[in-house]
Amino acid sequence: MENIAIQDNWYIKPLELPNVEKFVSDINNISFATTGFVHAWESNLFFDEACQLIINAIKLFQLGYFDCAFYSLRQSIETSIGIIYLTANPNKEDEWKTLLSGFESGKMTDWLKNNEPTFMDIREKMHGFFDNVWKVQKRMNKYIHKQGYASFYQVTRNPFLVQQKGTSESQIIMDFEYYLKLCIGAVAIYRLAIDS
Repeated sequence: MENIAIQDNWYIKPLELPNVEKFVSDINNISFATTGFVHAWESNLFFDEACQLIINAIKLFQLGYFDCAFYSLRQSIETSIGIIYLTANPNKEDEWKTLLSGFESGKMTDWLKNNEPTFMDIREKMHGFFDNVWKVQKRMNKYIHKQGYASFYQVTRNPFLVQQKGTSESQIIMDFEYYLKLCIGAVAIYRLAIDS
């Protein structure tokens, strides 16, 4: 059978993201703020991973892989929640390492909201922020799970389809920048929760 060459960049178009240097500086500040608490020392690795996921999101977005970028942003929040949960439940680390179920973001967040005093206190004092994080995670899922024409590469790159389907590249850029700021803030707040 003859190999068929697949055009891998038909609808991939680099996207311009303003203020990249400022975002990277903010992400570096989170990464450089390591905890000194022995019981939470491993959290440094998790927050470095969350920061790398945000950097990856920026790079993927600039390359034009916007759906992958939204996924990476969402994963930065989930990784941060994961270490707060594991720090509060060190007895669960072996289960986490052996890939057992029960470490879904929603389950861990629900447990933290009801059982971890620092997390509960921060959520109570910043409930508007955390409600917004939850809403943004749900909205990012629309891009990740390809719901709506705005998540389709072909639609957002074809002027005729943009006009017909009512979506635009500028909307994707605005959404990404807003979600990016919120994810940087969320990872920073989750880092503070470990150090409290």
